[in-house]
Amino acid sequence: MKFFRMSAVSAVFAIFSGNAIAWNVGEIYYSMDASTVNQISPGYNPVLIHDGSAVLPSNGKSFFAAVNIANYSAGSNFVQFSPNVWSAAQWTGLEPVDRSIQSQIGLGYGGNLPSYGNNVFQLDSGKVGMFLNTYGLQRPKPEILSSAMQFSKNFVPSKMVWTPHDNDSRLCVNGLVDLHSWQGSMSQAMATMGFEELGSNRFFFFNVMMLDTNPFNHMIESVIGDNPADTGAPIAISFFQSQPTASLSRYTSPIPEYGAILEPYQKLSYKAAGNTPAPKNYGFCISRAQFSNVLQDIRATRPQYSSNPSDYRLSLTLFGPEIAGEGTVGMSIYAANVYRITP
Repeated sequence: MKFFRMSAVSAVFAIFSGNAIAWNVGEIYYSMDASTVNQISPGYNPVLIHDGSAVLPSNGKSFFAAVNIANYSAGSNFVQFSPNVWSAAQWTGLEPVDRSIQSQIGLGYGGNLPSYGNNVFQLDSGKVGMFLNTYGLQRPKPEILSSAMQFSKNFVPSKMVWTPHDNDSRLCVNGLVDLHSWQGSMSQAMATMGFEELGSNRFFFFNVMMLDTNPFNHMIESVIGDNPADTGAPIAISFFQSQPTASLSRYTSPIPEYGAILEPYQKLSYKAAGNTPAPKNYGFCISRAQFSNVLQDIRATRPQYSSNPSDYRLSLTLFGPEIAGEGTVGMSIYAANVYRITP
């Protein structure tokens, strides 16, 4: 288990050591550890999206977001409670060592503690867990159809990835993630990035899928539109891949010369909950050419967006589950990094 205690920064630099093709870490945008994650606190972390003030933390640390979950009019809100009352580890794989109320916050009704198996965020020495359960959930915005949990890092100021003459850098995200349990016909887990276009109010999301149980969804890279009742912004869809197979993607590729086998996207309809943690390596990179492919596909229906990658800035990165309809997803994150590499 020493590997799981390796610092996230050390893990980033270790993946390139001793390789014939030398890739260098040009800039680390975010590296997850206990000092870079906000403590859980009702009314502050998680941030409530679609019900509540949605004021984002201003201290530069990562935070939780509960999207279309807490519903003030239905009497639901997030309440801290000890894992000694009950632990979400069965679904997330993360059993907090910290047994205080600082390690779990869950959805309760009428000011009461969360009932067993309800929605929970976990935080334990820099590791995070999320259990999203939409069975019987009274969403504050039912017209949006889906709910999500997010472990998010906003970049203020936003980050330039590709300068005008930089054709070689790649934007990379990696994580040590336990995608632990799920059920339901429309359950997903993903990494998401947000990009904003300079000099305009235009932005788009870039989802890299880890899991999708919808039998009618086929993992074909494309650009879709967010629900008009939500942001209405373009969403580019890609998927995690493993190194043994050639890249099938126009939008992303496996991290070059990564020092461990990367987990691919999963299409399994069900994975039973259990108490044994099993974190695995996930990761991807985006080259300038791949980012240009995304912009080309966005501009096919929204030509007002710029075609120049240098006109965009990285504004956020997040991991988390999302469910349309009813279902569950439990996952935990042991390390996460966002960075730029150069050959």
